[in-house]
Amino acid sequence: MSYSGFLWQRLWQSVLTLLGLAVIMFVVSRVIPGDPARLSLGPLATDSQVTALRHDLGLDRPLVAQFGVYLAGVAHGDFGQSLVTRQSVFSDLASRLPATLELVFASIFLVGVVGVLLGALGARYHGGWFDALLRAFSLLGVVAPSFFVGILLQLLFGYYLNILPVSGQLNLDTAYSGGPTGMALLDGVVTGNGALAWDALRHLVLPAVALALGDLGQIARVTRANMLDNSRKDFIRAQRSYGISDALMTFKYLLRPSFIPSLTLLGLAFASLLGNAFLVELVFSWPGIASYASNAILQKDFNAIMGVVLIFGVFFVLASVLVDLLAGVVNPRLRLMGQR
Repeated sequence: MSYSGFLWQRLWQSVLTLLGLAVIMFVVSRVIPGDPARLSLGPLATDSQVTALRHDLGLDRPLVAQFGVYLAGVAHGDFGQSLVTRQSVFSDLASRLPATLELVFASIFLVGVVGVLLGALGARYHGGWFDALLRAFSLLGVVAPSFFVGILLQLLFGYYLNILPVSGQLNLDTAYSGGPTGMALLDGVVTGNGALAWDALRHLVLPAVALALGDLGQIARVTRANMLDNSRKDFIRAQRSYGISDALMTFKYLLRPSFIPSLTLLGLAFASLLGNAFLVELVFSWPGIASYASNAILQKDFNAIMGVVLIFGVFFVLASVLVDLLAGVVNPRLRLMGQR
């Protein structure tokens, strides 16, 4: 199969994955005990009021008809109405999701850049003090929960050193009413508002580091291990025979073929960051989707729950497809599949 055929196959698999996710979430939302209409109106509502709300929500229709209506709505960006906020789930997500994505994108940047760089340096100075320190740091990052790391960072940089803010996305006196992306840092850069960008960056540092630390350590370990493995192969030995310096060998000839497994792991890290962002947002009072999703779960707001899960599923699928595309860029042999 050619590389382009492989990508088309991945796209179809992604569509089927999202369809299967929608089916599973719909079935689960209907088999969980509890009447959404009754939960929304409260215990003092009359039976006629509950019956009227069930009719408005379409809960009195057959399950197949309910799923067809829901699937048609999702295809048009309509996730239904939240039973808690009484607004459309899409508008609720649109107002909260950019803050979560800002946090996740900053974290994945740290994981991809800092993690790979640390892994490369660990392989470069294999057996030395830096390598030993890196392995200890990686192990600590993997085993320490992100919310616990966040609390430690708050105590150190917010309470003892008092150099970084520990809650919120911006200071209360910073003027920001939204922008092109809804992400405060990016909007500050795009619009040329330096004060906004600086304030957003200062608030973003601690939660992004807390969220990224675990996957950063994992990426560093994988990169280091693959670079050490490739350093023993014949093509690297041949390059060394030409007298190439160790630094050039590490970052030009050795890092690129060793980056493929790390790149694949980054796709999985993106999914874990989306999940762990819930706890980090609660610790840092980050105005993302965590509080909305938590309330939806506690109140059994099925439309909101399904909207959150489907949106996260879409981003995970897009990240997986993007990883496959980047793998073809990094490794030309993948692009040449099927051309012989």
